[in-house]
Amino acid sequence: MRIRLKYLFFILVSIAMPVAGFGALIIEITEGVEGALPVAVVPFDTSELSSEIPVDVGEIITND
Repeated sequence: MRIRLKYLFFILVSIAMPVAGFGALIIEITEGVEGALPVAVVPFDTSELSSEIPVDVGEIITND
C-alpha cells in the first residue's frame, strides 16, 4: 500500500512541476533618465584591413 502511495505521489508531483514553470514574467520599469546622453561614432578606417568589418558598429550603438 505504501509503495502505491509513493508512486501516486511521484506521479502527481511530476505532473504539477511543469505547470509551475509557466508563470508570467513581469518587468516593471520604475526609473528612467530625462535625457539621453548623445554618443558620437566616427567611421572606422578599413583601408588597411584585408576584409571588411563583419558588423556595423554604428548600427549596434544605435540599437543599444
